[in-house]
Amino acid sequence: MPGERKITCDECGYSEVVPESKLIYEEGKTCPKCYKGKMWWVPPAEEARRRELKKMLKEEKRISPAVIIPIGLGLALAAAIGIYALAHFEEPERK
Repeated sequence: MPGERKITCDECGYSEVVPESKLIYEEGKTCPKCYKGKMWWVPPAEEARRRELKKMLKEEKRISPAVIIPIGLGLALAAAIGIYALAHFEEPERK
């Protein structure tokens, strides 16, 4: 891509390739996809680092079923024990 640069939105990550001669006119424009961010040229190494960081953040937000299922089963067991205890509760005799 000699003579071309990729500009990327700082909000949504949308990117497009523009000729280097138009780079000064295209930088700073509003993103055509999200209409919130601005389009900027980012060095390739920085772009790769941002992509990796965004990927790590997405993985942290997702909770694994291996965690959710045991928690759900534990709550169901606790509820069943509580209901059983309430059903078999006998009031002590008063004198």
